[in-house]
Amino acid sequence: MKPESSLTNQIIRLVTLRRDFMLTLGLLAVGALLVLFVILPQISGILDLSQKVAAAQKIKTNLERKAILLEEINTTPLFAQQESIDAALPSNKPLAELLTILSSEAQSAAVSVTKVNLTPGLISTSSAKIKPSETDTTSPVEGVQPLKIEITILGTFAQVDSFLNRLDAVAPVVLVTNLRLSEQGKDASQLNSSASNFSATLTLDTYYFTRAVASAVEQELPDVSAQDQNLLAEIASFTRSSFVLPTQIIGGGIGDVFGLTQADIENALVQQDVVATTSATKTLGQ
Repeated sequence: MKPESSLTNQIIRLVTLRRDFMLTLGLLAVGALLVLFVILPQISGILDLSQKVAAAQKIKTNLERKAILLEEINTTPLFAQQESIDAALPSNKPLAELLTILSSEAQSAAVSVTKVNLTPGLISTSSAKIKPSETDTTSPVEGVQPLKIEITILGTFAQVDSFLNRLDAVAPVVLVTNLRLSEQGKDASQLNSSASNFSATLTLDTYYFTRAVASAVEQELPDVSAQDQNLLAEIASFTRSSFVLPTQIIGGGIGDVFGLTQADIENALVQQDVVATTSATKTLGQ
């Protein structure tokens, strides 16, 4: 009896051990599944969130620094040169500004402008949009388009030379791309005289900015090098056009562009009615 009881106990113990072992394996499997499908995704999400927080903190720091710089930029010398930069390289075709400055410099150099040929192109207003097909692929700088004009001036050699030198320091920027110089006919009193006149035909290019300026909010403000500062100082010394873009129509203080008063209009209407009545009476009488 004892051996049988001992064997039974061993079998029961073996079954219990196997049950406990399977239960342990089940718990380990459940734990592995929890780690794989629950804990690991949370850890990954926490790490991603931590990286996003660090990136956002960096952007916040940059924005705070940029906001401080933007508040102070109004008082910087660079911001004060904005008008000079816009005058040198405007964002619309500067045809009126160019003609105004050429006329002013011609008077200063004592030369006469005898002929002007314009090729303003398809865009004539600042509100017009430039199309890809209208861009000039020969432009030396991307995002900048040329506006061509040809003028003929008359003056002495010294006056023509003075006019050319003045074009080097005007705004909008002007580039002489072609020059034809010819001496005018002289009478006997002007032979061997330095006062003889020359006719100069100039092909000029001025430029305007067409590229859209875009900047990320968190992007750093650009640094201005010493070379850039020297260039800006030179641009600030350029002679700018005195042309002012009109913003309203001025009627000259009269109610009618033809100079007619209300009484003149009423009298004209009365006379018209009289003529019409007379014509109708004659027609009925016939």
